[in-house]
Amino acid sequence: MPTINSAWVYVDLSPKIAVANTNEIIAKPAGVAGTIKQIWIGINTVLTTGGGIVAVAKGSTNVLSSPTYNLGAAATPDLVAATPELATLAANANSLKVAATDWLKATWTLTTAAITNAAACIVVVEPDYW
Repeated sequence: MPTINSAWVYVDLSPKIAVANTNEIIAKPAGVAGTIKQIWIGINTVLTTGGGIVAVAKGSTNVLSSPTYNLGAAATPDLVAATPELATLAANANSLKVAATDWLKATWTLTTAAITNAAACIVVVEPDYW
């Protein structure tokens, strides 16, 4: 039986861009056994074309529909500044199942980011039990 949304667990994999054009890996445990239901990705100012990507994984298993999510302008998907959006999840349901001890990881590659940029990646997990 699905849980009510208030039981969902939110894992924040957002970077702190302290240095321009930096790469960063953020990893945190899932915290509960369950299923990834949503991933929200956004940036306050859309980067230039080819300006950055993020890859989201459970350990080394990609959980997005494509290996990376483009943060640059004129890219697919084309982000809207300061408007986080739902990323498309992987079609393989097994890759979205998590154990409480599974590491969720966002690998940020930012090539035109400035210290004035703020990016977000929130992974939403629906617990198996509530």
